[in-house]
Amino acid sequence: MDDYKEHLRRLAVHDDALVEAILSEETIRPVFGLDGRTAALARLAATIAVDAAPSSFQHAVALALGYDVEEALGTVDT
Repeated sequence: MDDYKEHLRRLAVHDDALVEAILSEETIRPVFGLDGRTAALARLAATIAVDAAPSSFQHAVALALGYDVEEALGTVDT
């Protein structure tokens, strides 16, 4: 199975191990041309959407706050 299909399948069944693995990366790599700020905010939104573990949420918030506090708070508030 293609990697992306496997990742989507695991996300669909709320595989916490996959979410933790994705969120544990120390750096934000550009994804499909996204700059670091956009990637950090998207990661934060995805963490909220999948109701990830608190440690994952804290990590995503820390990454997003490194770019813009107001945008990070706006992402959490929506």
